[in-house]
Amino acid sequence: MHRYKKIFISAILSCIFSANVHSQVVQTASSDKAKDYYEKQMYLQAITEFTKSLQAEPRNPELYYWRARCFVAEHNYRHAFSDFDKALILNPRFSEVYNARGVVYLQEGALEEAIADFNKAIAINPEYAEAYNNRGFVYAKKGSFELAVIDFNNAIRINPYNADVYYNRGFVFAQKGDLGQVVAYLNKVVELNPTYAPAYYNRGLAYAKRGNFDWAIRDFDKAVSINPYYTEAYYNRAVAYAEKGNYDEAIIDYDKALKLNPELTQAQDNKALAQTKRTSLLKAIEQFDKLIQQNPRYTQAYYNRGIAYLKRGNLKKAVDDFDKALLLNAKEPLAYRERAVAFFYLRRYDDAWRDVRQARALGADISPIFLEELQEASGKQE
Repeated sequence: MHRYKKIFISAILSCIFSANVHSQVVQTASSDKAKDYYEKQMYLQAITEFTKSLQAEPRNPELYYWRARCFVAEHNYRHAFSDFDKALILNPRFSEVYNARGVVYLQEGALEEAIADFNKAIAINPEYAEAYNNRGFVYAKKGSFELAVIDFNNAIRINPYNADVYYNRGFVFAQKGDLGQVVAYLNKVVELNPTYAPAYYNRGLAYAKRGNFDWAIRDFDKAVSINPYYTEAYYNRAVAYAEKGNYDEAIIDYDKALKLNPELTQAQDNKALAQTKRTSLLKAIEQFDKLIQQNPRYTQAYYNRGIAYLKRGNLKKAVDDFDKALLLNAKEPLAYRERAVAFFYLRRYDDAWRDVRQARALGADISPIFLEELQEASGKQE
């Protein structure tokens, strides 16, 4: 059985490198140069220049704060903590430092210390959206979902345009298994930030878990177009293709995932399974070929071969076989229903609607998910 990766590997922190963090570093030649290095992500050079500035301004908490940010970027947390502490000795009401230090505590797994620092940041600045978001993140990580939602709501109240917060609320609903709310919040994320690859990826997973494989594939497509190295998106798109019976495309995506991560054993296992099922379909088609050669008026053989072609993604051959089945028996409801699916994938939406109506008139059940997809793609209601 092909299995999906878990929805939401993690939520998103409001990073201490956020543009919403305001600073007023003393304007010296060294600090100007340091800021320039920082913006270029040349953190070691920035540390050198901030150190020079501190020699001239040893009691400037902003300089310690900025140098700490550079240390964090270099994963040198020991020196980062030291500089954060010095900044707070010089300015005990420096809310951005508490928020930034809280993030580092969280990255180190010290959740209670992180909460304590976010509490202090919020006590100093009750309108600190990033601190609410970060504290909500910690609460969600601890499983305290109600407290997390309260904090995320406060962050949204203060800044309704921060996509990270909506993403994190989606994370909470994912833990609760409420996929409808997951999709709703991720819709808001991509509305605010159309290049937010994890949002497309996780929305795709939510669609897939609801059985809406075509919408899932569409979102995985978007995720890998934004980030071509998104291993999980290739893997889960492969799973969605396999669920649809499109084993050729599934194998291609499993290969892409394995190229990025050769140790992904799930992809190895699933690729082997897809190859086995693809071989079975080919053998089934060969058997239907023989039956049709023996009896060219064998309606069920055309129908079944059409299903096999549809599962393989060979849409035109599928339509041809359903056409032949319906020429032999114009009252076969399932042939209309499956041909509607093939027409949908071929983007022949009017033909798909026509077959849906005919299939229903003859007593066939139509999947509500398929109808929703057809309505969305065609822009028409039944």
